[in-house]
Amino acid sequence: MSIYQELFRGIELPKMVHLHQEIDRVHIDNVEQAVKDELARSGLLSRIKAGQRVALTAGSREIANYALILKTIIGELKAIGASPFIIPAMGSHGGAIAENQTALIAHFGITEEAMGVPILSSMETVDVGVTPHGVPVYFDKNAASADAIIPVGRIKIHTCFHGKIESGLMKMLAVGCGKQHGAAAMHAHGFHNMCQNVTEVARVNLAKLPIVFGFGILENACHQTRGVYAIPAEEMEQRENEILEISRAVAPRIPYNKIDMLFVDEIGKNISGTGMDPNITGRSSPLGKFEPNADRVAVFDLTDASDGSAYGVGNADIITRRLFNKIIFENTIPNGITNRDLKPLFLPAIMDTDKDAIFLAAATVPNLCPTQDLDAVWLHNTLCMEDFYISEHLAKTGKLISPAIVDWNDTYTFTFDDQGNVIRPKFLA
Repeated sequence: MSIYQELFRGIELPKMVHLHQEIDRVHIDNVEQAVKDELARSGLLSRIKAGQRVALTAGSREIANYALILKTIIGELKAIGASPFIIPAMGSHGGAIAENQTALIAHFGITEEAMGVPILSSMETVDVGVTPHGVPVYFDKNAASADAIIPVGRIKIHTCFHGKIESGLMKMLAVGCGKQHGAAAMHAHGFHNMCQNVTEVARVNLAKLPIVFGFGILENACHQTRGVYAIPAEEMEQRENEILEISRAVAPRIPYNKIDMLFVDEIGKNISGTGMDPNITGRSSPLGKFEPNADRVAVFDLTDASDGSAYGVGNADIITRRLFNKIIFENTIPNGITNRDLKPLFLPAIMDTDKDAIFLAAATVPNLCPTQDLDAVWLHNTLCMEDFYISEHLAKTGKLISPAIVDWNDTYTFTFDDQGNVIRPKFLA
């Protein structure tokens, strides 16, 4: 008997039941046609002339239909005789290495072959200016040399700061296109100044660079494309704030104020900047701990699309050996250097198996007995929020704070294979 078996003796894991959230499902059926229609409606392609080189941005998040949206915009640009190209716009992600940033967007199907245009990846920047609060402004050298620039990205609530401008086109211009230099300059002033600095840096770029318009993407809570928006550069700040408020209204969450344990199958840079979205987990380095106020967070794996970057792993209490073995520290630590925040790099307790990780979480929840009455939530990842599992005790006694339905015909008892890997129920398999 191992020491863990001895210490975990007598612990009974809670039984689980399927929870289906009644969340926003409004989405676009034909995304390609919607992009074409939006570009035609806006008339913004008229700002670009035949023969002009046009830089489009691609970020490091797994955005629904991202490759399709970019390819459709590229097709419309080619149709008017322009020469588009793509730049990875992701600050210091990929270990602040140009080749790694190209590899990151390839995970989303964004490659030269698929897009039919060059991908120019470089960490070189040009100095654009300085903000009223003294923040230096940098911008990707390849994009800055183009005749026209079109940022393309998702607009949503941010994981580490809140305000009128959060994640979106303005942040892509300020941080993503600033590469490591720009991202570091922004984070040097702390997350409490991030909204102000993102806005001011983006304003400098909008004033001094040939940014003709942006193309915003809005997702629903099911990770589907909900809206697409061609936004003139001069209206970007106002329109982005309006779309952000829609995103805030439809954003998914765990529908309980307090839980004891949160299990997450996978984290990754493609899912969230901190691996798992703090707006869902309630764990954030700059914002602290908030709803659902889990006492223990255990994570089982790291996505392949992260290319070894586990930034944000410090927001968990427990991880598996499998996850730890996938971490490439050279691709992870630069994010902490750029953000000037080391807590997301801290290593949680490392357990050899899923089984040990789950039992450790149950064994260390404070001031609760018996363990089968623990209030637990089990997610695949923080993008998959429509169907997941909760403990029977939470289903019976917890107060829902948003619409959801418990499916008592789909229950689950924790089961493990010979290697200690958890055998997942159908909605997490």
